Amino acid sequence: MQTNSFLAFLSELVSRLQGKTPKFFVVWQWISAIVAGLTGVPEFLRELNIVLPAPFSFFENKIVAIASVVAFMMAKLPVQNPVVNRDATGAPLTKTDPQKTPFTANDQLKKNGL
Repeated sequence: MQTNSFLAFLSELVSRLQGKTPKFFVVWQWISAIVAGLTGVPEFLRELNIVLPAPFSFFENKIVAIASVVAFMMAKLPVQNPVVNRDATGAPLTKTDPQKTPFTANDQLKKNGL
């Protein structure tokens, strides 16, 4: 059965945003969210008619804000696949679920020549 790659990609994107994220990437989410929040503080204070001194203008960098939002979204995408079995050395073996991550599962099938 041939599926639309774009729809598979969107389905996997939604699934990954809702999935469990490894601890390393959770830390990156917090760091990038804090940085994005700090870049919005000067604009918020300006709306309240509070003027910050000139040395604090470096917080108002829109490039840093955009980069931190992108980093937050990228850190949300890695998900943990459940362990299916273990190999002879005890290393965990995982299997990509084609229902939850159809785009990745299809790509793995192509790479394996199936």
